[in-house]
Amino acid sequence: MIIVLAEFGGEKLLGKAREVADTLGLRVVAVCSSEYATNDLSQKMISLGADEVMKYAGLTNVFEWSEALSSLLKDLQQIKFLFATSGLISDSILGRVYALSRDRIASFGTGIDSFSENEAKKNLRSLGISLCFKSTSDDKLRIFSFKSSSIPEPFEDTSRYGKTTEAKVKSRAPTKNSPKTVGLESKDYFDSSSNLTLLVGKTFARRKDNLKAAERVASKYKGNILIHDSKVEEIYGPCLAIDVEARQQKELPRFHGELIAINSSEDQAISRLAHTSAITEDISKVLEQL
Repeated sequence: MIIVLAEFGGEKLLGKAREVADTLGLRVVAVCSSEYATNDLSQKMISLGADEVMKYAGLTNVFEWSEALSSLLKDLQQIKFLFATSGLISDSILGRVYALSRDRIASFGTGIDSFSENEAKKNLRSLGISLCFKSTSDDKLRIFSFKSSSIPEPFEDTSRYGKTTEAKVKSRAPTKNSPKTVGLESKDYFDSSSNLTLLVGKTFARRKDNLKAAERVASKYKGNILIHDSKVEEIYGPCLAIDVEARQQKELPRFHGELIAINSSEDQAISRLAHTSAITEDISKVLEQL
């Protein structure tokens, strides 16, 4: 069985879980709160790959979530994987699950970049190395949270059948100091290192129509805009650099993710540094296509 924490952005993981489950002959169970999973959303989770949607009533903070998941791991010994999308809230929940259920867990990794039934891999780009979590022959559980940028969009099959069940959290002592998990927006729980950054050159940004074009791209892909200057020292996650003027690499920030550069002239250091580079005299038209 594969358990997917289908809240806090984890709904997108159901397609990947379905792929692994079909390979290994496992079932996929999406776990979420009753407040989050409306009837329509529960049916969508089934269409995305869940065999069962398990809705818990009364989950309001990290402690309650971790205790509910730990109890589930104890009750269902056949669980092989617990998946979530990497972020502040979900990684906190998984960390406490690990602390509560260490005897059941073989591997625990956050910010996973790639996964197969044989191994999970986390790339440490700033160091140029990768951490690998290999599968073993034991029956223990493996817990992984995935960078949202590494998860492909799931295929929605509306002909899929599944069931929805209700579950309750066992009574416990008050947990007033635990971080809240209700009333959050996506920016509060997604891993910021997976977000797209648009690094815009100062000269390019001086024209209002240029800046508006960049803002449209940022809005479409839920990214952030930074104007290039000496205050921007580090950029994590994918970056689209737009007409960034710098003759030497030391004038640029340090990039810790995929870098795509679009420039109006060839003689710029960022074009040589980028994984993908394009030179065009009409950058605004390129942004329109994006």
